[in-house]
Amino acid sequence: MSFVELFGSVEKILVLDFLGDHPNFSYTIDEIHENMELMLTREMVLDAVDKLVEQEIIKIVDTKWQLDTENQIVRAVLKHDFEEAKKESDRLAAEGK
Repeated sequence: MSFVELFGSVEKILVLDFLGDHPNFSYTIDEIHENMELMLTREMVLDAVDKLVEQEIIKIVDTKWQLDTENQIVRAVLKHDFEEAKKESDRLAAEGK
């Protein structure tokens, strides 16, 4: 299953990618939009965030949004990302880089 099939749209994936870089931080809609580097309009970000909240993938914390790290899907994705980063780090270390 692809990320688009799981989450439903490229817009949601872009928002998740941004939030996934710092899963313990929360951001305003404007902060998320600013970090999209003009890939999405503010309305597209707001729509994606609303849908992700409905799916319980992200949550609202003091009028800001962040990944819901208690969600099993989020935890699995973060674990996978960490494992892939560790493999790459180990590979580079073995090559002496």
